[in-house]
Amino acid sequence: MARSTISNHSWMALNRRASVLLAFGLATLSLAPSPTAAQPTDPQTASAQSTPSNSSAKSDPAEPQPTEELASRGRQYRALKGQQRAAIITSKGALETITATARDIRAFAIEGPAEARSTLAGAHLRLAARNLVPADATLAAEITTDAWLNEAKSPWIDLVIKEVRNVRSVEVPAGKGSEATLIGELTLRGVTRAIEIPRVTLIMIPASDATRSVAEGDLLRLRATFDIQLADFGISNDAIAVRKRIAPAVSVEIDLVLATGK
Repeated sequence: MARSTISNHSWMALNRRASVLLAFGLATLSLAPSPTAAQPTDPQTASAQSTPSNSSAKSDPAEPQPTEELASRGRQYRALKGQQRAAIITSKGALETITATARDIRAFAIEGPAEARSTLAGAHLRLAARNLVPADATLAAEITTDAWLNEAKSPWIDLVIKEVRNVRSVEVPAGKGSEATLIGELTLRGVTRAIEIPRVTLIMIPASDATRSVAEGDLLRLRATFDIQLADFGISNDAIAVRKRIAPAVSVEIDLVLATGK
C-alpha cells in the first residue's frame, strides 16, 4: 500500500490548528491528514429540504443547501471538510461493543435571530453512506449493502434540523454557549423519521488570529448524543436478531465544527 508523504509545512499547519482547537476545548476534532473517502456522485438525495438557494448543490450533491427563506434568516456556517471523527456510532451488543466512525460530514447551520445568536434557525447534516466506517472488518465489508445502509438506493444519511426548543445559556471556555433541544427529521436507508435530540450543546467562537489557523470566520461547535432504533429504518438482519453482534439500538455521538468563512 502506498504511503502518503506530508511536508514539514503541512505538519506545522496541522499542529497550529490542533493547538487552537485544544485552547477552545475542541480536542476531539481529528485533523489527521488521511485522505477523505470519495463522495457518491448519484444526485439522488434523501433530504426533506426544498429547492437549494444556489447552484452549488447541483455541482456537488454531497453539500446540503438551505432554502432561500432559511438562508435569509442569518449567517451560514459550513462544516470544515475532512473531519475524520465527526460522529461515533456505538453498538453495545449482547456479546461485544462495536463502533463506527462517520468521516467528512457535510453540513450547514443557520445562525439564530438577533435575540438568540447563540442558537440556530436551522441546520442540515449529510453523511455519505460509504463514509460510515465500522471498526469491525466484517461489518465494514457489509455496511453499504442492502442488509445495512443500502447505498445503491440511498447514498446519503441526512439529519435536518427544523426547530430549536428549550434554549438555555451555558458557560464555555470561549465564545457563547447554549444548550437546546433540536427537532427535525433523520433519513437513513431511504426512510425518514421525526427526531428530537435533547441537551445539544452549541458553542459559537468569534473569529480571531488564533481561530484563523483553524478556519476563516467565526466557529461553531455542535455536540449531540442520541439513540436510534435500527428497525425504525428498515434495518433488521441476522447480525442483530440471531447472532446478536449488533444491538437493536445504537448510540450516535456527533462532534462537528463549522465556520462562517468561505
